[in-house]
Amino acid sequence: PTFVPGLAHFSARFEAQSNRLFLPCGGSEHLSTLDLTNGLTSLMPDDLTIRRATVDDAETLARFNEAMAEETEDKTLDPDTVRAGVRAVFDTPEQAFYFIAERDGKVVGSLMITTEWSDWRNADFWWIQSVYVRPSARRTGVYAALHREVRRRAREADGVCGLRLYVEPDNAAAQAAYETPALNDPPYR
Repeated sequence: PTFVPGLAHFSARFEAQSNRLFLPCGGSEHLSTLDLTNGLTSLMPDDLTIRRATVDDAETLARFNEAMAEETEDKTLDPDTVRAGVRAVFDTPEQAFYFIAERDGKVVGSLMITTEWSDWRNADFWWIQSVYVRPSARRTGVYAALHREVRRRAREADGVCGLRLYVEPDNAAAQAAYETPALNDPPYR
């Protein structure tokens, strides 16, 4: 596979056929890969439930977006705009949708999937975006569980050729969430 860095973004991507997440390590000319069969998937706690979000989750998702913007970019979002944006996702599920992680009936994390058509592959990539985990639930396998469910559903869906995600280069906390001892060097540079 080839690596094309995103504009001003740390970029990683998942390919369903190889079951690997490609992560840059030390610059765009050097990549590390994570075998998700033995990596993140082994971290899923038994007490989490992952489900597709419904419009009833819109307020929680909006609050998560506001918190994420504050934490990662030191931005205060306009509440009305965020709520309208979240609700719009439920009006266009072919373009975007959310997954929710629950523990003991409480939403502890979420992520959004947006689609990108690839004419090279005649299929969609699913972009993982708007990842948020409540501070009290971080480093407990919430993101790993969400990622595993997204990966499972992507494999089952018709017309999905892979997963991709961006992480801002200065978002050390998010980058740490994707690190694991299962990282290894690819056979190419």
